[in-house]
Amino acid sequence: PPPAGAVAVGLAESVDEGLTTGEDDERRLGVPALGSVPLLSSVAPRRDRRLTPGDYLLAKPLSVFTESFRALRTSLLYDRPAGHGHTIAVTSALPGEGKTTVSLCLARSAAQSGLSVVVVDCDVRRRSLNRSLNLTPQVALVEALHGEVSLDEALIPDNGGAMVLPVAGELTGEDLFTRPDLDRLLRTLSDRFDVVILDTPPVLALADTRILTAKADSVLFITRWRKTSAKAAGPALGILSQSGGEVEGVAL
Repeated sequence: PPPAGAVAVGLAESVDEGLTTGEDDERRLGVPALGSVPLLSSVAPRRDRRLTPGDYLLAKPLSVFTESFRALRTSLLYDRPAGHGHTIAVTSALPGEGKTTVSLCLARSAAQSGLSVVVVDCDVRRRSLNRSLNLTPQVALVEALHGEVSLDEALIPDNGGAMVLPVAGELTGEDLFTRPDLDRLLRTLSDRFDVVILDTPPVLALADTRILTAKADSVLFITRWRKTSAKAAGPALGILSQSGGEVEGVAL
């Protein structure tokens, strides 16, 4: 009989439904794997682990972590036609899978390469981008959608070279993203920036994502190593497909 340790490992692997490799993503989800981003704690020296992922990317341009975003950026933007901004919706099946970190780091990586970039916080309830950048804006996405302020008044420069369109104020419960104002805003952003990154809500949590991803040129789906299960990711990808989202691939 096999050693007890081998049996235990086999049982653990059979119970664990979390996705673990890019090949795992492709095989179990049926979409291309565009790249893998390491945990910062696994590749950064101890003295640098106090930095946020976005700040580490700027401070360590030759690091494995930063290179992973260069590779992801290339996968998403290679051979795109010039003259019109490319809109990328970043989403995941459930909360806490890393989409805001990826959105911000991808934006900074693209900006560092010389592209004009804006990242839009479309997860208006969680406002994770505000927390990541320690922002407390007075006017932002909602006011720009309503035409209450100009886009220039709503945009905030990021220290990584990108621009940020965050969320401010109290929500009124209105259905923001079904209004024609969203199409107008996205057209304006794509005319002005090379890359427009939409940090959207998790697919299985809110209907907003179905609307937003259908309006993007491509969708980047995030899975978190050993946390995201195929049982959650599969249905989420199905919803995106049914809603008209063009899923470019998955990042682990």
